[in-house]
Amino acid sequence: MRMRHTERAVKQFLWVVYAIYFFNGMAMCFEGTFNPEIKELFALDYMRLMYLMFAKNIPFLLLSVIVGIMAQKIGLKNTLSLAMIISAAGTIGIAAGIQTMNYPLILVACFINGSAFTFQLVAGNPLLSELGSPAQSSVRLNFANALGAIAQMIGMLLVYLILPATIIMAVDKIPYITSILYPIALLLLVLGVMPFFLRWNDIQVLAKQNIAPLNQNSKSVWRETKIVLGLVTLFFVLGVEAGIFGLFRNFAEDPEIGNLDSSSSILCYTFYFIFFAAGRFLGAAFQRRVLPSGYLLVSAIAAVCGIILAIFTKGMAAVVCLIAVGFFASVFFPTIYSIAIDGMGHRVAKASGILTMGMIGGAILPVLQGKFADMAGLQYSFIITVLVYGLVIYYALRYYKKNESY
Repeated sequence: MRMRHTERAVKQFLWVVYAIYFFNGMAMCFEGTFNPEIKELFALDYMRLMYLMFAKNIPFLLLSVIVGIMAQKIGLKNTLSLAMIISAAGTIGIAAGIQTMNYPLILVACFINGSAFTFQLVAGNPLLSELGSPAQSSVRLNFANALGAIAQMIGMLLVYLILPATIIMAVDKIPYITSILYPIALLLLVLGVMPFFLRWNDIQVLAKQNIAPLNQNSKSVWRETKIVLGLVTLFFVLGVEAGIFGLFRNFAEDPEIGNLDSSSSILCYTFYFIFFAAGRFLGAAFQRRVLPSGYLLVSAIAAVCGIILAIFTKGMAAVVCLIAVGFFASVFFPTIYSIAIDGMGHRVAKASGILTMGMIGGAILPVLQGKFADMAGLQYSFIITVLVYGLVIYYALRYYKKNESY
């Protein structure tokens, strides 16, 4: 009877975590969604536009390890609640920055949102990994991150429906943009309070059953090759992913590439997230039956083919190829993460903090890609993405036969 009650509490908490991933995923996508408008409002080049990605992702370098240590002291639940409150503040800041046409304020707000996302991943990913069967860890991680992708898709659809196609000037779109951001901030505040109403002690009982016992002689997480290589791979993967998120609409609207109007580019970006979410859901389903590293390998090869086609084709064909890349690349982060933390036991929180530092790639690589785009052209800047996906292929091959616990 006690175990049944505990399992019910775990399921309730998992759905709260899933809801947090969903709504925070929506909040995290909006500065990328409005990049063409922000570029126009402040007359930015591609490099300065990518400072938004830098501001959003630099907290992963500054805070990941600190948050990992803090999560062990104040608890994963409290860390997750704090993440939502911080995210609400960041979302309000983005809305206020656009409303007052204050670019530095938008950058600060992106930094705040990135800090919130650091808190969420450091606390949320171990919970998703531990609260349930260890064999299904990658499934839960893919599912939660798929919900975030669906939220981004819905966010894009909201933008498409709310922004009138007849409005061309970015300054005229500001009231519509803020009407989306403020309600999202309110929802995030509500989610920040929800975990306090859950029976956390019951959840901890089941979580402890899935954690390896403490070994005083266990080596440092930094000495685990799988963690360090996972960190490096995630650094580059998340960096090029942020580049696609931040430059997709510019790619679609560029006269030399997609040559689409604003409304059409928003619709295509919506489809990008539809396929991104579908890729994660299918990844979660297939990884119940196949080795995660094998699925990662096939996805990485397909993504390389897609990005090469996106570089060397023009018009709608190039845009469609970039959308297809989102489908295959969507599983990279959660699958690499789950492979890396497999078997970490009591060290999982510290491992999560280290792996989350990989998000710093989202701060550095988009800026470099933006500079490359200013120099060689936006389309050819995605050559960086091809090289990174080659690294994913290497990681998948290296651990293909070492994940027998899955």
